[in-house]
Amino acid sequence: MALKCQTLKKYNIFVRENPEHLIGQSLEIERSMDQMLENRVTYRVWKQVPVEEKKKMKIIENTVEKNEFIEIMKVEMNQFASHVDRVRRQYREIKTLKESLKQKEILVQIDFAENYSCKSLAEVQSAYWNQTPVTIHPVVVYFRGQSKLEHKSIAIISDELSHSTSTVCTFLDSLIPVLKEICPNVECVHYWTDIPSSQYRNKTIFDLVANHSSVYGIQARWNYFESGHGKGPCDGLGGTIKRMADEAVKRGAVVIQDPKEFFDGL
Repeated sequence: MALKCQTLKKYNIFVRENPEHLIGQSLEIERSMDQMLENRVTYRVWKQVPVEEKKKMKIIENTVEKNEFIEIMKVEMNQFASHVDRVRRQYREIKTLKESLKQKEILVQIDFAENYSCKSLAEVQSAYWNQTPVTIHPVVVYFRGQSKLEHKSIAIISDELSHSTSTVCTFLDSLIPVLKEICPNVECVHYWTDIPSSQYRNKTIFDLVANHSSVYGIQARWNYFESGHGKGPCDGLGGTIKRMADEAVKRGAVVIQDPKEFFDGL
């Protein structure tokens, strides 16, 4: 919708930058479009287009009748309003959950970080083009301490490069014993993740949640952030880990050529 808002600005239609204010401006925008748009409107949109036998996302221009463009904007404005409302509610829910977290409950935020590319302080030119990637899966665990909410940061390092559901399940097999060490009397774990269907939002994960108690001896609930709003402490943790690795390499303290050396070096 951002590209369509740019089109409105070309017609001198005032569009607010703040999403909350933009939603409240919807009726005003509809009236302005009806008065100020030309009979045919050219706007830009992201679309998958074939490029050398593959499909890539590119910005293309599209031209439609004025009334059709107005209807498109109405639909997208309503969808955006619902999207923002869900984002607000989710942030309220996770805040409330943290504040009311019980002694026998833990909250776990997980997410894949961008892969780390192994590097050396002094490497030959050809090594730059053959860097070995490392999978980093940050985990932030919240639990109720003696008097306040506490948290613990964990990072799973792996040479498995497929960020898939099977990888997630394998990581959970390693994570659950650690969670039981952090909170020995844990009875329920609340997972919070973003929503890629290739990783966290699919039938395999739903089945895992349904059978979590029998598999791990702990009940589970899986919560999802709205699309595009899954940023959180895991992103900061992943960035910090990669920065620490880079700094260690630059100091000459370690040589990182594979996932094991990455793990040992930190």
